[in-house]
Amino acid sequence: MSDYYQTRAAVDSVSVLKTEKLLKILIILAMSVAGAFILWITIAPFTPFRRVDVNSTGEMSREQILEIAGISKKSSFWMTNVQTVADNIMNLSFVKTATIQKHLPSRLEINISTRDPVGAFLVFFENKYMTFFVDASGVVFESSRSYGGMPIISHSGMGTITAGIRLPPSLNRFLVGLETIKTSNPELFALISEIEIRWITTYEDQNYKAYDVTLHLNTTTTDVRVKPDLSVSELKNMVLELDALKRDGITPKVLDKRSNVTAYY
Repeated sequence: MSDYYQTRAAVDSVSVLKTEKLLKILIILAMSVAGAFILWITIAPFTPFRRVDVNSTGEMSREQILEIAGISKKSSFWMTNVQTVADNIMNLSFVKTATIQKHLPSRLEINISTRDPVGAFLVFFENKYMTFFVDASGVVFESSRSYGGMPIISHSGMGTITAGIRLPPSLNRFLVGLETIKTSNPELFALISEIEIRWITTYEDQNYKAYDVTLHLNTTTTDVRVKPDLSVSELKNMVLELDALKRDGITPKVLDKRSNVTAYY
């Protein structure tokens, strides 16, 4: 019996030693993992970004955008304020939205959406013409793109056109209509070569609420006066009417579509 208890005690002793050894290994592993995690959240975010993703169009180079955003080779996770970066980028007139995201431990993501033009302004400044674009929300912006295929907007009484301004809100419905035509029927949109806007501003109307719109099409010399809420169907109808008049040998100076009854003279 004594041999049995001695053997049993020896086995139990070996088992305890193994358990203690395993426990020590687990403690060491846990401490290693904890140390690595502490290192990850305290040191790595203070090191420069290992990766900076810029998702945008070709308006500006990646380097130019990062410079304007205030991101340098020394920028890190904890040093970078996403709101400040977004505000810096939003100062670019062609930017519609800027979304900035930081990903632990050292990645920055910049997503930029740009404004889509519905018309262009040619502004004579310092003996040369400068091109500005306008989107459906009425924001005027600069762009590296060409204005080819875009209707030129001329105006009277609107004030100085420059990047960053917003056109009077009363123009929004007309600009939204232009965007709809451009999106749904680009061939029809391409027929518009010039848009002439004349503000009817009186003493009682200082907020630019009333205006006349005249379209100049590249298929005719006839000026077409339209309602502010221009639509695809209305533009199609006026093109068909002009074709019908042309077949009858009539080329009026003006086609007036501002009311339900078409007039020409």
